[in-house]
Amino acid sequence: KGLTIKISARAGETGPLFAGLHARDIVGALKVQTHLELPEEMITLEEPIKTVGKRIVKLKAGPVEGQLNLLIERSQS
Repeated sequence: KGLTIKISARAGETGPLFAGLHARDIVGALKVQTHLELPEEMITLEEPIKTVGKRIVKLKAGPVEGQLNLLIERSQS
């Protein structure tokens, strides 16, 4: 359910990313794919995302909370 943002990142054959994904990466992908601009502070990450796969990221703007679905894929390059 809801919005899913796809992010391609360089990763090893078994799935670990070469560099972790941060809130700024998610904001950038969201802007490119949906033309929505969110401040990085709205995205709650306990730590950078370091593996391919599906994730649910929490969003918070004051008392309003939501979530964003991420699909992190291994890039082909």
